[in-house]
Amino acid sequence: MKNPLRVGAKKLSGIAPDPIRELFQPYHTSNMLKQLQKRFGNAVPDIQRNRAFENDIRTYWKEKLGLNVNPAWHLLYKTFTGNEDVRFVSQFIWKEAIHHSLNNPDFFYPVIGDKNFADILFGVEHLPKTVVKRIRSRFYDEANKIISRDEAFTRIRSYKHNKIVKPSMSCRGQNVYELESDEKYIYLNGKTYNEFDFLGLMGHDFIVQHKVEQHPDLAAPHPSSLNSIRICTMRLGNDIIQLPSVMKFGTKNRITDNTSLIMGIEPDGTLTETAYNFEMNALKNHPTTGYSFSKLHKVPNFSDASALCKELHQNILHMDFAAWDVAITPNCSPIIIEVNSNPCVWSFQFVNKKPFFGNYTEEVLHWVCSRKNNR
Repeated sequence: MKNPLRVGAKKLSGIAPDPIRELFQPYHTSNMLKQLQKRFGNAVPDIQRNRAFENDIRTYWKEKLGLNVNPAWHLLYKTFTGNEDVRFVSQFIWKEAIHHSLNNPDFFYPVIGDKNFADILFGVEHLPKTVVKRIRSRFYDEANKIISRDEAFTRIRSYKHNKIVKPSMSCRGQNVYELESDEKYIYLNGKTYNEFDFLGLMGHDFIVQHKVEQHPDLAAPHPSSLNSIRICTMRLGNDIIQLPSVMKFGTKNRITDNTSLIMGIEPDGTLTETAYNFEMNALKNHPTTGYSFSKLHKVPNFSDASALCKELHQNILHMDFAAWDVAITPNCSPIIIEVNSNPCVWSFQFVNKKPFFGNYTEEVLHWVCSRKNNR
């Protein structure tokens, strides 16, 4: 699947283009709309121009953040959601003016975004159980005590629970495997590795964890994957606020749920009846299992999951914005899978059909502007 943020990006000789800047800056609105219609053609086949609305968009973002905004994405949002609102946030606005004011990427890795540090930041009771960690080529147990390589593999083999292994500094489900083992080999998604090749594949930093057992309601659409909630929180003033959330489902019997299907979530945990793929095509039924999404009405215990994310955000002092991936267990307990810094905010707005910051928009933009001016 093509990355939507790279549509129309120019290739510069010897220089890797910035996909966001290249997507927005070189185009007049009419040309940008052609690019967006090419990208989302089936979902929004006919994006209509509205000169008065376009002027309002430009005026709003010029006044609030001093940005010259191409209104094409706002026209796309309006066509898809039916909601004409200047407060929608394009990926250009998010990247160029907002995200770097909220989060400093220098502090994300190797600490906040490192899954091997999550227990130190958030506590073991809120996370999948650890079997073995590898940090800078050293092995550690679940209590963060250094162990030998032989002991690490003994622990991997002795734990008979279903296990998952993944790089500790990665996102979007990259190189996540279901792990099984016997006395001689390691099996990743059924493929056989010896110890040497396993370490070569996983590298110097990874974590082996117990596989999370998920709530049957959330497993039902696609049982092969761990289907998670993405909850966004933000430090605003002295409070941690909650922003829009989505539910993610895997497809094609894969074990991860990344970039597959998403559904919008209301503040009370109610789900939309329709799921969307990342081309924003609406799906009433799961394309792999045939499950009808209309059967899934609500996220179990969404209130506790939201409260947990807001509580744990207090421990992240260098990130004012966080996007949490949360699983719900059969007894309705929320489990933190990982925390992210920079999600695709466009998808949240598509499926929830409202601006990303909602009624907090004015306050957020005022804060961003004041932070920029105080540097």
